[in-house]
Amino acid sequence: ERLLEKWSADSEEGVVQIYADLNNLSADSIANVSMGRDFRFLRTSDDDAPSTTGILDIGKAFDGLGVRALSPIRYWRIPFIGQYLDAYGAPAKRINRFITGVVEDHESSNGAGSKNTFLEKLFLVMKSEKATLNRGRVVGNVTTLFAAGTDTTSKALTTAMYLLAEDSKLQHELREEACFVDLNGIALKDMYRRLPRLKSFLHEVHRVYGPPLIGLKTRRDDIKFAGTTLPRGTNIFVLLNYISNHKSNHVPIGPSGKEPDQFCPYRFLQYSANGDLSCSDPNNKSGAFLGFGFGARKCPGRTYSEVLSYLVLVSVLKTFEWKLAPDHPEVKFHNDVVICPACEIQLTMTKLK
Repeated sequence: ERLLEKWSADSEEGVVQIYADLNNLSADSIANVSMGRDFRFLRTSDDDAPSTTGILDIGKAFDGLGVRALSPIRYWRIPFIGQYLDAYGAPAKRINRFITGVVEDHESSNGAGSKNTFLEKLFLVMKSEKATLNRGRVVGNVTTLFAAGTDTTSKALTTAMYLLAEDSKLQHELREEACFVDLNGIALKDMYRRLPRLKSFLHEVHRVYGPPLIGLKTRRDDIKFAGTTLPRGTNIFVLLNYISNHKSNHVPIGPSGKEPDQFCPYRFLQYSANGDLSCSDPNNKSGAFLGFGFGARKCPGRTYSEVLSYLVLVSVLKTFEWKLAPDHPEVKFHNDVVICPACEIQLTMTKLK
């Protein structure tokens, strides 16, 4: 409701820049789920000036972390000058202090107001294991969920809204589907079943515009690769986007023969014998869908991210129609935590009657 209110006001004044608002919305949502707190990063015109330092730090930290991960040397440990070369350390420390304060408040209030949250469940699990409570572990887990979930979800939503701005026919089809779905109290299974076109579209967004690579995999034994023996302990970056876009038997061919290296929002749709439309779920163990990783280290926030994406897109589709603002700069994509537009997406939004 806060997002719709803000975009209604912004659309009357002119162009709506969507990324910052989606980023703030994602942060508010995940803070509520993980910590039971509403920090009101997303502000309407009736609010006081927003305090978005934490959100800005998330973006800075991820940018710096990417440079660290690909650097052949640990430049941030160079005496005296390392702190000035490193773009990760300072924002990461500020985020850590912010989350540490929330955890300390939770402890001092004995969990008041944080029931059924990720933070409360962490404490319960650790107590049930009769382990010494390690605040560092709690802070680390909450920070990871908060920071990673905010950045990836908001950038995926920005990409989805840009693609719909460029395809008015698809936007109309998804709006017709969304208008018949009441999200109040709906079960997840029913929501997925009643929104097959939106589900297929989001599957394809996550497949094509997911992470360009995913964390390190460490070899447990020697392996031969391209004629070279990689010794045990070798760290390997897995290029998930290349795998997901590579032609294979696991990625369905879209209508009109759309190959895996082409974006096709209808790729996962299928009709039953009686004509009912549904969306197939790609095999997570195949190369068809690696947007949330795989194996023991797959993204634990996948369900949260998908549900928030459905809620946002259905609500926005019911309220607005949109297109790129006049004289919009050319949109190019770049490799970030996910593949996303390299420029701010500016939309002209018209409120539906």
